[in-house]
Amino acid sequence: MDITKRKKKKRKVDIVEKSIESTNKEELKLFEKEKIIKSDESFDVLKLNQIPSFFEIKADGLEEVRYDGGEKLILEFNLNKITIHLNQNEVIEINNLLERMRMSSEFNQQNPKLEKDFLIKDEKIKLRVAMINEEVGKTKNPQFTIRKNLDQLLTENQFNNLFQRKSEKKVGSDVVKNIFEDNPTIIISGETGSGKTEIQKYLVKLIDDYFSIVSIADTNDTNLKSLFPSKDISEFFTSKYFSMNDGLSIALRYNPSFIFISEIRKKEITNFYEAISTGHKTITTVHANNAFQTIDRLTNLYNKHNSSTSITKEEMQNNIDYIIHVKIKYVKNEKTGKFEKVRYIDKILKNTGDQKLGTFYENKESV
Repeated sequence: MDITKRKKKKRKVDIVEKSIESTNKEELKLFEKEKIIKSDESFDVLKLNQIPSFFEIKADGLEEVRYDGGEKLILEFNLNKITIHLNQNEVIEINNLLERMRMSSEFNQQNPKLEKDFLIKDEKIKLRVAMINEEVGKTKNPQFTIRKNLDQLLTENQFNNLFQRKSEKKVGSDVVKNIFEDNPTIIISGETGSGKTEIQKYLVKLIDDYFSIVSIADTNDTNLKSLFPSKDISEFFTSKYFSMNDGLSIALRYNPSFIFISEIRKKEITNFYEAISTGHKTITTVHANNAFQTIDRLTNLYNKHNSSTSITKEEMQNNIDYIIHVKIKYVKNEKTGKFEKVRYIDKILKNTGDQKLGTFYENKESV
């Protein structure tokens, strides 16, 4: 018998492998419990025809779709916002989609929130869905928001446009390329929806292929391996068995050139600080109101989750090379009379080496 006929077709997935020599028993048990697998099959799949056409999910510039649980739908684009007042048939279409999205999930009065990732496979569009039960919102139907994500990078022109000063737009990429001469630890701060993740992925593009990267993410927004197939990237995604802290603990054993963390929110701050204070260069994001507040935010977060020990602002600051702070402004278009969302890099701070942060770049013009 031809043994080639007996070979089973393998799924195209990325499996994080760990050798016995460099892994302790607890980590081996963790990996046996649930392999860290990433592929298109890790998403729930939606077909394009299962999504109401009035969602305009394929439209260029669409960022988010929000449903109020009643008769109003909001389509938020990067340059404008559209409100749709739904008729009865459109509400029925939305309810059909809700049933599909909540399928095989515990979503009821006892479990009133649902967060899932979906893939529109043929279109390579990924959706992050957050849904709230009608009991919580006191609405007729569940409320939800759908954030759209494409497996694509900012172009150099799009990145340059984040520098609002006309004199800086042409050299925006060069400004940031100079940062990587030091193989730095970089924090990207800003509010929700300001484009932190998009900038973070663009920075990975600037890292030379020679350097190794370990990526740890709790959402499907990053997908660095598919974006950068030529780079040396190990990619971990969190699950109910595998936390951010687990990922960071194992990442330190990989001894990477860079650690990519999708976002610092909670307990992972401890292993993050261990990583940067032991020389591991890291690129991550955090929510903060302004550039200078970023250090306060990280320090307070660390002390909140470490009751037996604490660190000072200076200790945190000494281990961070650059802070890139991004903002959103809503500017009224004089021709259309509508507000447009403008994202821009407000400030870049650099560690000057004397326990101070100096201004490396600053947007001095109003947007």
